[in-house]
Amino acid sequence: MRSELTTKVAAADPATHLQMPLSDREWQEMAQAIMSSGTAPAAAGDAGALVADRLTITGPSARAIPRRVRRSVAVLAAACALIAAPVGLSLTGRPAGASVAAAGVLDTAAIHATDPPASGDQYWKITTTGGHTATRHETRNASDLSSTWWVLDRTIAYVAVDGARPTYTEWAPGISQRQLTGGPGWSPVPGGTSIETTNLAPNELPGGWQTPNPAFLAALPRDVDHLRDRLYADAQGHGSSVDGEVVVYVADVLRSGLVPADLRAALFQVLKTVPGVDVTSRAVTLQGQLGVGIARTEPVNGTRQEIMVDPSTGLLIGERTVAVEGTSGVPAGTVVTETRVRTTLVNEIPAATKDAAHHAICTAGADSVITCSKAP
Repeated sequence: MRSELTTKVAAADPATHLQMPLSDREWQEMAQAIMSSGTAPAAAGDAGALVADRLTITGPSARAIPRRVRRSVAVLAAACALIAAPVGLSLTGRPAGASVAAAGVLDTAAIHATDPPASGDQYWKITTTGGHTATRHETRNASDLSSTWWVLDRTIAYVAVDGARPTYTEWAPGISQRQLTGGPGWSPVPGGTSIETTNLAPNELPGGWQTPNPAFLAALPRDVDHLRDRLYADAQGHGSSVDGEVVVYVADVLRSGLVPADLRAALFQVLKTVPGVDVTSRAVTLQGQLGVGIARTEPVNGTRQEIMVDPSTGLLIGERTVAVEGTSGVPAGTVVTETRVRTTLVNEIPAATKDAAHHAICTAGADSVITCSKAP
């Protein structure tokens, strides 16, 4: 009968059935040699430990290991290293994070993240096409009724590259597209298109993960460890879990369309360290644009926060929230929110946009509260 150690190590390596079986005595002797060795055990992927015909483990119980078992030694070494490591830590000492598949996609996206050359006097034109579910509960003829609709909205913002001139934002909210559940009757009433601007430039407004401006983004660390520390510190105490909220914060800031390439690359590397992050689809289409879905399922509230990236360009295509558990009016698998982001560089704001804009006079208080009134 196999010992518990033999069974666990064999189960951990799907290729063990291709090797000559080892006896319990051989497994136990190798485990003892590795754990008592004064040197770090070789990981299974360490090619340097596997090139010789014979592999020797140093330490009090060292002995030469025949070639037929050298792969098993490496597998067992990695297993022993995991046993010796603190719970929740990877072999590198960092917290265990994203799946291998997600890490590969995020690495590729980080490598290819680039931006077009831009000067401070230009503008980023950020077109955000979004959708969300809208549910209304009502009582009619003593019956409780509910209707859930999918509602589209669109925003076009012109943001100064240097953050030193006011932003112009065009809103086109509330276009009902289709009914998801419920009977006839209520449907959302679309609002009219409006264009808004203020007297304050982006850098004069408080910056944050949900409302980033160029100054806030420039001040964030590009070092992955420092950026991770900042994200986890800011996310602490918010959302259903700190890991889930970090993914939300990353999605929020990327959705702005303002994140420069070096910071996008660092954010992708941070996501690699978040437990539970995985690839949800290797080919997801978001409003006609193809990308890879990266997500983390939040077990507390039954939702999955997804971002869609194009690994070949390092660009965020968009993000969405999916219900993985059914709720009232929203069955499992429903896309609850969806946002597609497209950023282009323009030289100036269109004259028609400026002419049609409603101006507000705003004041930024010492407590970061913004108060606005309509311009006379």
